[in-house]
Amino acid sequence: SNGDLLISKMAEALQRTFPTDSAFFRFGGDEFVCILKKRSEEEILEKIAALRKELLASPLRLTDGAITTLSFSCGFAKHEPSEDFETALSKADHQMYDEKRKLKRYRL
Repeated sequence: SNGDLLISKMAEALQRTFPTDSAFFRFGGDEFVCILKKRSEEEILEKIAALRKELLASPLRLTDGAITTLSFSCGFAKHEPSEDFETALSKADHQMYDEKRKLKRYRL
């Protein structure tokens, strides 16, 4: 299916873009969680930009023959030693939804 194709292409792009000491998990339908060790915010933003660039440069042919590119919204958060993992995940999730709202405004 197209959904499976898109998810597998995103997973492949994540693996190529981020360091080998990172871990990736499919977190739900089309959501992924990436665990990065000891990366600065600047490094993370550079990797996100590189991932977007790679996806835009890699058109996909869907099962009906249509051509598309992948895009995504993302958020990230530093996991503080004093908090549980769910708190960091919640912060990243909120940041992702903020980005989605901003992108939607620009598309109107």
